Amino acid sequence: MKKEHLSILTQAEQAAFYEAPDFNEEQRYDFLTLASNELELAMSRKSWSARVYCCLQIAYFKSVTLFFKVDWNEVGR
Repeated sequence: MKKEHLSILTQAEQAAFYEAPDFNEEQRYDFLTLASNELELAMSRKSWSARVYCCLQIAYFKSVTLFFKVDWNEVGR
């Protein structure tokens, strides 16, 4: 079957827009430094894994204004 969808983004551009960000050290500091209200939100979660998940979602959202499903095997690479 012939593909009839127009692709205007390269593979790298698609990854940049739609995959979870891969932060360098400076970006980790910038995006994972939480404001007091963000920290309060994260700490209101019951388990440590939920708190970490919340922190990652906040950082990802600040970076690209999208939410991502976090794969624990990908965290900290």
